[in-house]
Amino acid sequence: MTIVDMKGVIKPNEIQAARLLCPSIAQRPNMTTSYDLVAYPSAVFMQTDPERLAVIAHLHGLRAPDPTTARVLEIGCGDGLNLLGFAAARPKATFHGFDLAASVIERGRALAEAAGLTNVTLEAMDILDAVSRFPAKSFDYVIAHGVYAWVPDAVREAVMALFGHVLSDDGIAFVSYNANPGGHVRMIMRDLLLHELTGITDFNEKIETARAILKTLAEQDTEDNALKRTLADQARSMLTRPSHVLFHDELGECFYPQKFKDVVASAEANGLRFLSDAGRNRHLDGFLLGDQVTDANAEQEVVHRVQTSDYVDLRFFRHTLFVRQAQKPVRRIDVGKLDSLWCSSNMTRDEKGVFHSGDDEAEIADSAFADALEALAQQYPKRVPVAEVTDDPIAREAFLEMYAQWYTGLHIGPPPYAITVPRYPRSSPLVRAQIAKGETRICTLAQKKIEIVQPELHRLILAADGTRSIEDLQADTTIGFTPDEIVGALTASAQRALICAD
Repeated sequence: MTIVDMKGVIKPNEIQAARLLCPSIAQRPNMTTSYDLVAYPSAVFMQTDPERLAVIAHLHGLRAPDPTTARVLEIGCGDGLNLLGFAAARPKATFHGFDLAASVIERGRALAEAAGLTNVTLEAMDILDAVSRFPAKSFDYVIAHGVYAWVPDAVREAVMALFGHVLSDDGIAFVSYNANPGGHVRMIMRDLLLHELTGITDFNEKIETARAILKTLAEQDTEDNALKRTLADQARSMLTRPSHVLFHDELGECFYPQKFKDVVASAEANGLRFLSDAGRNRHLDGFLLGDQVTDANAEQEVVHRVQTSDYVDLRFFRHTLFVRQAQKPVRRIDVGKLDSLWCSSNMTRDEKGVFHSGDDEAEIADSAFADALEALAQQYPKRVPVAEVTDDPIAREAFLEMYAQWYTGLHIGPPPYAITVPRYPRSSPLVRAQIAKGETRICTLAQKKIEIVQPELHRLILAADGTRSIEDLQADTTIGFTPDEIVGALTASAQRALICAD
């Protein structure tokens, strides 16, 4: 089904078809949707960070728009928390988001107003109407996270048409989606659950029944059946998801996992070109491997190889990046591109010399490089120029691999938050607004969600609004910290990306 003709005009008959196919998603924004009835949990997504996308473009020899002053659009933004996090960290950039569910947009607007964020706007809008609402090439970064695989054909086409319409000449589009062949496994689970849940309309009963079914699948005997083992693994994964996520992601009205090559074909039809992937272990997908093919066949080979890897690795999800067709990404890795980048790492090194990042670990044979990485990690969250870590080409290739696995970070410049505590510390306005609302899961200036439950730390963050000096805060007996503890608490807050850079 196509909704755009050769002149980019949306066809009314196919718009109506989309609204009939998926009524809670593709209808008028003044009508109640399933997301109004059952709110999707607020979330932030580091993969969508414009700076992350700019780094990937830089590695491919492209000049992406400056993230600190960029114009950013998010399609299907929910309550907009993802954009609010970016807006708090980058006050000179502008952010616009829209979603069909009016109630969640109102929730996001209220939070933005409470935080005093004037560089972000949120509105209720239908994707099918959006292409006529924005000027051509009006955004530098366009994000569609968690939308593409949950809407019918016409809406997917509208997403790509919007990318092609609003993306600036040097801009980057981000689209995430459930990918095949892993999506086939999720479809088996979905079909089973929908079959067993026939006739159940109550939310709590539906979720309780679904979890019981998943628990049975997770605990079944799978010793002699490889497919059963795969389904049991998927059931265990689904059991870890919040109820509201399970309700919308697996049990929603629309669920259409996509082949990577089909997504690329749709993008190409709208004047776009595949760049790479923003997901973990996938940042280097846009490059050729070794001497497989000549550069003349680079574009076709990259797309073919990525699709092959999805089949081999049973890929479940992708975060695909596109640029305009006029852009010409370099498809060979050039470690010299690291010269102008900054880096960071929060790995730890144990007594045996093994590096750890969460549950993952890595051994580095080159002792000089290992020592440099340890020194870098000890300064976290500070960023330093890559040239200060290593100038050895082989070590830089290893650094790129570690970056793709999220062991290390690559950045365009210094962080958009304070590393050391200024005399007049100003905590993130978004964090202050969230704490004032009584929330304990808050969004940092590094686009991460962390838990803060200590009442005295809540009071300190609220008091550190940029108008009071450290000495003023030390003299405030209502906060709950002793004067000697104030600096340490503020320093810890800065290390967790809670203090604004200026």
